[in-house]
Amino acid sequence: MSLHKANLAEGQIKKLKERLKILDDEIDAILLERIRDRDNAERYGRMIEKRQAETDSIHTRIGELENLSDTIRKKQATIKKDISMIDDILAADKISEAQLRLLIDHIKISETEAGLDVKIVIKAPFRTHIEEYDESGEVVDSAASLDFDFDRLAPLLFDDFSELSAEQEVS
Repeated sequence: MSLHKANLAEGQIKKLKERLKILDDEIDAILLERIRDRDNAERYGRMIEKRQAETDSIHTRIGELENLSDTIRKKQATIKKDISMIDDILAADKISEAQLRLLIDHIKISETEAGLDVKIVIKAPFRTHIEEYDESGEVVDSAASLDFDFDRLAPLLFDDFSELSAEQEVS
């Protein structure tokens, strides 16, 4: 791993550990309040659960950052596998039920006043954009997906940290 990557990861780990300390302090304060206000103990329990879930998520992220090279390699391998699968399907000119099951997470069909509403959710991680098609199969709208931050994630995934500045640290 390059020195630049290591510095970015160390900076992010430091921020995450600071957030963990804040969460621990909040949990302690909530516990004390829960002891004083037993009538609302359930509410305080939910507040603690929410912070504990965030704490668990941060610990996972710290583990990924501590093993950044392995994490990047795994993500790249998954993306390559998914792209290869899509290429194979497209080359066949038709899609089998088995291939459809590999691509699609679920299909939701509901009836509205305007007619049928069909939502097809493909399996991530190769979902990096959104396209809308008309009845003839032509693309009528295309946009970057909201769940993929190209500016910050692409350099990580594609091993190009030269574009990351100090202000664009990966979250």
